[in-house]
Amino acid sequence: MKTINLLKASISCALIATTMLTVQAQKPKMVTQQPVMKMTTPLPENILTPDKIESPIGTLEFFDGIPNRKTIDNV
Repeated sequence: MKTINLLKASISCALIATTMLTVQAQKPKMVTQQPVMKMTTPLPENILTPDKIESPIGTLEFFDGIPNRKTIDNV
């Protein structure tokens, strides 16, 4: 009788341990970086726009990438 109870207790412990290990293995992992795809083009940290551009129609002037009134009128 003691052997059967010991066997039942051992099997119960083994099942509980297996269940706990399975639950631990299924936890989602936190992603700390964006995945890099095969055809990804790297983006620059910042995009610079010049304040003045010399063109065939004259000098084009910009402020923060937006053309000023004179440039708009020229174009």
